[in-house]
Amino acid sequence: MKKLFLLLLFFPTAYAQDYFQQEVNHVINVTLDDKNHILRAFEEIEYVNNAPVALDTIYMHLWPNAYKSTFSALGRQKMEDGDLDLHFSDSISKGFIDSLDFKLNGEPISFSYHPEFIDVGVLVLPRSIKPGERAKITTPFR
Repeated sequence: MKKLFLLLLFFPTAYAQDYFQQEVNHVINVTLDDKNHILRAFEEIEYVNNAPVALDTIYMHLWPNAYKSTFSALGRQKMEDGDLDLHFSDSISKGFIDSLDFKLNGEPISFSYHPEFIDVGVLVLPRSIKPGERAKITTPFR
């Protein structure tokens, strides 16, 4: 019985998965135009690649665009839940983010929206971020 107990005690560690967490640090400078209900900002992101592979593409959730359309994932979920506020809101009440101009360490980044999700941006990097490497991603936004 002692042998079985030792086997069970050590078995889970033998098959543990490697785990990593990307490190992302943000600095955002924002100006509020309260008359026009607009934020103008510049964001600097320090991205540390803790993955065991180089990254050439980053997917970024652009939360304000979830409110841009009743056909976004959020809009569809609200409809399914019976919440029609977003569906019947006027265009001024809907949110969005624009004026994005991403750069990686000063080099322009190819940016597009995900073909299915208007609240997900796809950043195709001009060069890969290697494992353990730190990179600076910047963009203005409105």
